[in-house]
Amino acid sequence: MVTYPQAIHAQETRAASVKDVRIPFRDARNNGPNSTRFAAGQFSQKAPTIVLFGMSRERWPLVRDAIKQAAFNGFPVNGVFMGSTDQPPSLEIFADGQHVTRSINPNTIEGPVLTRLIEDIVREFY
Repeated sequence: MVTYPQAIHAQETRAASVKDVRIPFRDARNNGPNSTRFAAGQFSQKAPTIVLFGMSRERWPLVRDAIKQAAFNGFPVNGVFMGSTDQPPSLEIFADGQHVTRSINPNTIEGPVLTRLIEDIVREFY
C-alpha cells in the first residue's frame, strides 16, 4: 500500500522548474484495472489522481510533463498509477473519490490539453 499525503505538501513549495516537480508514481501494471481504479479513487481526496492504461512508452514523457506542468502551475496532483499496458489506451482522472473523466486516449492527447484538464478538475473539485 502506498500513501501519498506527503506528495501534496511537497507540491506546496514551488519547484524551481517543471522538471523539479515531484509527482508520486505507482506501478500497478500487475493489478487488475478495477483494483487500480479503486486505489486511485482512495488517493484522490485532497488532489486528483491519474490512472493510465495501455499507454505507449514513447508518450510517457509528454504525459508526465503535462501532469508536472499542472502541478508547477499550482494545481497539485496526488499521484499517477500506471495500470496494465495490455488494456485499451485510457487516461482516467479521479477527484474527491470518484472517476470524473471519460476515457481519454493517452497516446493522442496533447500536453497542453491535459494540463488544462487537470487544472479545471482541481478548480471544480477542490
